[in-house]
Amino acid sequence: WIAFVSDRSGAENLWVARPDGSQARQVTFGQDDTVLVSPAWAADGRALFVSRYRPDLNNYELWRYGLDGTETLLTPVKPTPGAPRSAWRSTLGAASSPDGRFLYVARRVGGLSFDEADAWTIVRRDLSTGSETSVIFGSGGRGADHESFFRPQVSPDGGRLAYATRRDGHTELRLRDLATGEDRP
Repeated sequence: WIAFVSDRSGAENLWVARPDGSQARQVTFGQDDTVLVSPAWAADGRALFVSRYRPDLNNYELWRYGLDGTETLLTPVKPTPGAPRSAWRSTLGAASSPDGRFLYVARRVGGLSFDEADAWTIVRRDLSTGSETSVIFGSGGRGADHESFFRPQVSPDGGRLAYATRRDGHTELRLRDLATGEDRP
């Protein structure tokens, strides 16, 4: 099955289909102008993770949509109802570990800016507890405040994490050994 976003229903929604395009089936049934991005499968194939843009908050929240019709907001923009804008979160590019225990995402804290490069980190979420740990974050030094890490992808054996980084106008693909922390281009 392939997961994708389409507006064929009149609004942007999640869909799944066979690789040849047959048996297309709508998974979500939104009827507004919601923008959905970066759909990704759960390790067990029974759910999809997707980021949903909140124009009223200018950030992305992370959702889990079960193929059985269940839906769960995993990471809201505001960690608490009265949280200041500096604490708001944007979450993109989910990737499940092969064992289904963890979810890796790109995270930005604070408001999004379309005028300059935002600093993003890679966060690991324990799907059973909801606890989160930053695993890839600023390298320090000059220019690190505009360094971004994004689009994590876990290796099939769960031992490595591939991700992209952008700093000083250059993008690089990197690989992190999750057991040792060794990181290389």
